[in-house]
Amino acid sequence: MGDTGDQAAVVSVSSPELRVDRSGSAVQVTGGDVALLNAVSGAEFRTDKELFAWSSRSAFGGVTATYVYDIAAKRSTGLFRSAADDVLITAAAWRPGADQYATVQRSACCGVDLPQTAWLRGRDGSARKLNDQPVVVGETWWSRDGSRLFAREGADDSTGVIVDLLTGRGVVTFCLRGGGPPPAPCS
Repeated sequence: MGDTGDQAAVVSVSSPELRVDRSGSAVQVTGGDVALLNAVSGAEFRTDKELFAWSSRSAFGGVTATYVYDIAAKRSTGLFRSAADDVLITAAAWRPGADQYATVQRSACCGVDLPQTAWLRGRDGSARKLNDQPVVVGETWWSRDGSRLFAREGADDSTGVIVDLLTGRGVVTFCLRGGGPPPAPCS
């Protein structure tokens, strides 16, 4: 999509060969069974019939939003759209066995290592603030049973922490650059 972000496409593995033509003002895909989706920052399959995707506004435009895409019907359904222009989704993950998902959001401006806020959102549009994270949140994922929401946080350039975002408690601390002898094992 040029300066406004990346565009996702769902392509059947049994699809005939396809071609992408970017010579015009819009991307044209020909010759295959493909569905072009909206802008995305990330996506994951909820089931074999539904894709969950999220996008964040950039300095060049776009929108901060989440949606699901029904593969059989080839139709997107919006779930959340930020009313503020300065909000980014830094991570998102669908909760196993539930009609809920989590987002981690932060302000688009200004500074380094801005605080981030974790939200638990429902397909029905409901939202509950979980907590504010004072450090950068990396990958986010649910436990297999959906009872815990994990995130990797970077405490500094040598240590990392896995946190349960539902409780705000650290689960494990680890060395990012390998271990060393005590008393400073992560130096």
